[in-house]
Amino acid sequence: IYPSRTNSNMNRKPEYTLILVTDKVLVRADFVDTTCRLLTEPQTLERVAEASLAEGVVHLLDGGPPLARRVGVLSTGIWNQIVSMSRLSIETLEPEQLAEALKFEVEPLVGIDAEAAATGFCELEGDRDHRRFWTNVTGIEEWTSLREVLRERNVRDLLMTHPIVVSNSSGRARIEFWDQTVFHTNQDGELTQVNRTSLVSDRWLADIGFDSLQDLLASESTLAGPGSCLNAMPDLSQNHTSLDQVETLLQWLQQAASRLISADADQIPAIRESRRAARIHRSWLLRAAALLVVVGFCGWHLAWLQGSTSAIRHQISELELPAIEKQKYDLMLGDVLQKREKAVA
Repeated sequence: IYPSRTNSNMNRKPEYTLILVTDKVLVRADFVDTTCRLLTEPQTLERVAEASLAEGVVHLLDGGPPLARRVGVLSTGIWNQIVSMSRLSIETLEPEQLAEALKFEVEPLVGIDAEAAATGFCELEGDRDHRRFWTNVTGIEEWTSLREVLRERNVRDLLMTHPIVVSNSSGRARIEFWDQTVFHTNQDGELTQVNRTSLVSDRWLADIGFDSLQDLLASESTLAGPGSCLNAMPDLSQNHTSLDQVETLLQWLQQAASRLISADADQIPAIRESRRAARIHRSWLLRAAALLVVVGFCGWHLAWLQGSTSAIRHQISELELPAIEKQKYDLMLGDVLQKREKAVA
């Protein structure tokens, strides 16, 4: 599936690998250097409907070149939404505690039990009473299966998020269509609204003030992911971006990889392997250090007690000497007095 090449790129190992997964296709792209230059032409594979995410990724990777140590997986199967929570209820929570609180908050919406959910989130601008979070959620089993598959291929830094998170609209508000979900983003690329419904439904069109899909496509900046039925519609405006077009898809993948690499961990809602592993590692180090401190203190305290006991015993012995000497002299004095009484008698 990878075209053969005669240049030196064939022998180079990628520095970053991006995997795009939709209901229709899987795409792999490898990049080198800080400019996210494509190492080879991306590999595209039709997705089998019955296959899980991990199975689809395995099928995509089989027979291909080695992966980079850093991998980003963009899956349209991840649940996306903006979640608002009262400031008073979460203001003092640590990031790990906040992640758990968000799991319970979205549980009725996403349909995944909090204990069975893997989440990623970033905070958006809120108001005086509420904090707002762009939240990604997937099942922990799906995340674990994917993580194990890629760990076997020596991946050390893994993140998973929805494609909308890294889609670059070049400073314009845009409506994007990914499988059966419609996303609205502002000029900064931040999510503003999500509609999970049929693309031709009148309900979401009315929500944003349009009578028909044709009217929307004619006037709004739009993007449709690969395999979308919208890309086959005639008379699409110049404001529409179709990722079915090879050159456009390549440009989109390059921009997505660049954003993933350059963004700080708290800037995008991504489920991450490296952050969790680092937290676990730090947690065990802190526990081990605390245990050593406790053991060291107990050992010092025991030695101090033993030393103190010996010193006290020595002081007691020293204090008891005069009393012992006095008893000896009292006995001697008693003997002398008895002998004197006998002599007088």
